[in-house]
Amino acid sequence: MRRYAVWHVLRRAKRRPHRPATRHHARERLLLAVRLLAWLEAEGHELEELSQADFDRWLVGGPPARAEIRDFIRWAQRQGLVGDLRVPLRRHSQPSDFLSTDQRWEALHRCILDTSLPLNVRVAGALLLLFALGPTALTTMKVEQVVEHDDGVELLVGRTPIRLPHSVADLVLQQRKVDDEALTGWLFPGQHPGRHLNPGSLAARIKQCLGIGIRPSRNAALAHLAKELPVPVLADYLGLAHTTASQWAGLVERQWAKYIVLRRAGEPGAT
Repeated sequence: MRRYAVWHVLRRAKRRPHRPATRHHARERLLLAVRLLAWLEAEGHELEELSQADFDRWLVGGPPARAEIRDFIRWAQRQGLVGDLRVPLRRHSQPSDFLSTDQRWEALHRCILDTSLPLNVRVAGALLLLFALGPTALTTMKVEQVVEHDDGVELLVGRTPIRLPHSVADLVLQQRKVDDEALTGWLFPGQHPGRHLNPGSLAARIKQCLGIGIRPSRNAALAHLAKELPVPVLADYLGLAHTTASQWAGLVERQWAKYIVLRRAGEPGAT
């Protein structure tokens, strides 16, 4: 397990852009490997004894995300630790949960203007609704990722800085000042010294204060950005893999084509 973690997962993660998604994927792959090995131990088997039947039983006994164990199995095969096991491809469903345009802009309007809301909710909500930044990406953001220039404020998320609208930039600068006393280095400092705010806690606050869920909000923002920006620009702004950015661009293109067909046919759903 140590060899897989150090020489495969972590080494590959270091070669990729430093972003929350990279750490998340590395952690998930390590957790899957640990869970498989723990299950084997409970069953009284060694990894070398893993049969296709037992492996299939483990796969179907958990969520679809278990198919991501493919990375560990392929590594183990190269090391001669397991036999010729087959791992089914995980089927990714198309996103279907979106805020409407009106809901998205109404929530964003509240983030910018409603001073009765907590500042961190206003900042996080605005960045979620505009740039599809989820709780993990937000809470692991460092203060140095906010760069102030004479003519505006930029946010460093991916390879290309994001120029913030003035109203959102003002909020982000206010949020940055929160760390002036705590000196944690995090844009969203938590209650414990040196720790950032818990992502789950931030998601709950957004839901409670703004009445919006993270997934539909992020989906709506990504769909809007994918419609407005070329794939390479979208990927560089948000630190997305190009395949992910391409998938969103394709989804938006298909939705737009469907809209055109319905519009021409005069059917409901085209307004």
